[in-house]
Amino acid sequence: MEITLNLPPKDWYRNSSVNDLSYWGLDYPPLTAYQSYVHGVFLKTFDPDSVALFTSRGYESYLGKLLMRWTILSSDW
Repeated sequence: MEITLNLPPKDWYRNSSVNDLSYWGLDYPPLTAYQSYVHGVFLKTFDPDSVALFTSRGYESYLGKLLMRWTILSSDW
């Protein structure tokens, strides 16, 4: 979600100084990446630190965990 929310789509699959593919590289098709973008918009509304570029790495909060679980349930639904 960090990548899809903070970078333009053309950069989602390119290695760069702002997109370290070995750490956060997208390894799923573009349609799923857009779903990740929608979830990222939702998370940013309630817990923006959880999807901030760079600083969300290793970020944990109770609200963030609940929202991440919501994204999984909503995807399954």
